[in-house]
Amino acid sequence: MNAVYEMLERMSIDEKGQALIQAALNKNMDKMKEILALGVDPNIKGPGGWTALRITAWHGDSSMAELVLNHGALVDDQSITGQTALLMASSYGHIRLVKLLLNRGADPNIRNLNNSTALMIACFHGYGDIVKELLRRGAVLAIQNKQGKTAMTFAMEMGHEEIVGLLLEAENHFYIPPAEMALNNSGMYFTSAGKTASVYISNL
Repeated sequence: MNAVYEMLERMSIDEKGQALIQAALNKNMDKMKEILALGVDPNIKGPGGWTALRITAWHGDSSMAELVLNHGALVDDQSITGQTALLMASSYGHIRLVKLLLNRGADPNIRNLNNSTALMIACFHGYGDIVKELLRRGAVLAIQNKQGKTAMTFAMEMGHEEIVGLLLEAENHFYIPPAEMALNNSGMYFTSAGKTASVYISNL
């Protein structure tokens, strides 16, 4: 038994939990393994409700995320602001982690306190690979956040034309004649009739 292991064994349950959080923050996988081997709850929360899984999602470390998941981390556990590991990974463009979390049962339509989904976040940032993966796993385009915005709204506002195309393809929309459309500031056409996600990208 090494000195680190002996020190961890003498800690209280709360101390061990906080040590796990700190190890995740420091990206110290060896220490995380030692702490989890003691039977520490991987879902223990640090300041702001952060868990080891959400921290690893922030870092984008799929190996560390898999470690805590294998020890019972709750894939859809939410922070005080409603953040999950999937929402965090989608915010920072960590596609490998997004795939891992979805494979482990993450809800592709889970929402934070603003009612924002991973799809909205990925559309806002322009992460096309994550958008594709979320759509493939059942992400719903029609969900609105508290400001009434959808994934399509974010893709259009940010001018991510390729992502708008992905969303259109997912919804099987058809071309709408320009006479039936209005031009928005991003140079994309949209219609208020029918589905609000019916969009045509102007080449002008």
